[in-house]
Amino acid sequence: MSAAQSAAECFTDYAIQDFIKANSTECECSYCGKKTKKKPIAADVDEVLSFICEGFAREYDIPENCLPYESAEGGWQLVTPDNSHDTFWNLDICSATSGDLFDDLTGAFSDRLFVQSDPLVSSKADGLKYSWQSFCERTKHETRFVFFKVKPPRRPKNQPWHPDDEWGGYSPPYQILLDLGGMVKSHQLIKTLPRGTTVIRARQLPLTAPCATAKDLGSPPKEKASQSRMSPAGIPMFYGAANEKTAFVEIFDKKERAKNAVTFGTFKTNRSLRILDLTNLPGIPSIFDVSF
Repeated sequence: MSAAQSAAECFTDYAIQDFIKANSTECECSYCGKKTKKKPIAADVDEVLSFICEGFAREYDIPENCLPYESAEGGWQLVTPDNSHDTFWNLDICSATSGDLFDDLTGAFSDRLFVQSDPLVSSKADGLKYSWQSFCERTKHETRFVFFKVKPPRRPKNQPWHPDDEWGGYSPPYQILLDLGGMVKSHQLIKTLPRGTTVIRARQLPLTAPCATAKDLGSPPKEKASQSRMSPAGIPMFYGAANEKTAFVEIFDKKERAKNAVTFGTFKTNRSLRILDLTNLPGIPSIFDVSF
């Protein structure tokens, strides 16, 4: 294995690809067979494996370090470890053209067992997921718009704080919004729409009852403003789109057979607007990316 060389294209993970490109010494890949005449495209697999091990150690641990073992109870308790094959399979870092690379990687870790680091503590991803589910449950079935007044249960005085309490039933129902707000800020997702930006609205209605004025196509009056996903009954809100196709998809209901026409209206903003832009979210960082 020490003589083998791997090209960046043999991996799907961007951090591993970047490492190989920065450390390429050979013009031929031992796995996908790609060749070049002059420019090196492949790095020594032992060096690539060392790089993978560093990232792997940040995310995974061996069960001997963090799990109880009871032979009478069937072995490892609380969490079921995965072998190297299943762990790398779940990571899905080898490309379809990488040949025997997957087998060499799993073989390098022999038949060891692995678990997530700190397996008895919720990961941040799992914590955020739980917090979001809890928030959704409260806003759907308890309080929609004043959830910040709902106080979380008090933790018993004789119960020590546990890392899971950050996400569990003792956290405030709005905790997820605080966390999301921090992520929005750190990823700079707040953008500014300049004055004069075009916004499209659409209405589905009968062909015999067209509407052509801004009043007809604008926000509904308060007495007709119904409750929707993001707005309470009685409070008019303006929903718009950047183009007609999006506006159409948002409002068209094929079950409304009597409403057989769609009218579009074009509006322009008379001042700049700050918006939350979710159209270009950052990708999930790689566990092999040393910058995280």
